Amino acid sequence: MLYFMKNILTIKNELSVALQRKEQDIVNTILLVGVAKKRSQTTRDTGWDSLIDDMSAFCIKLDIEMLKFDSFLVFREKSKWKVAEYTILHHYRVKVFYKVIDWQLQE
Repeated sequence: MLYFMKNILTIKNELSVALQRKEQDIVNTILLVGVAKKRSQTTRDTGWDSLIDDMSAFCIKLDIEMLKFDSFLVFREKSKWKVAEYTILHHYRVKVFYKVIDWQLQE
């Protein structure tokens, strides 16, 4: 998750820093927003695999156990544990990764 957050926040931070420069004109600002949106869209379309690769390398380096992405997600609802009808991979890819990037693209 940290790699994902770093990637998203880097895109937002670069845009934010550029927009805070007082010498920016409106045309440059529009171009910067376009570049940030394109980078976010590219991350959404092709970034999942590199994110998983980076996460795997990080876990191997630090001897951290990896999630079993093909397992079904188990979550707590009220006082009972339930098994979702989708995998951990689906949860992180669709319900977290895509959702956050789509939210960023709408801003």
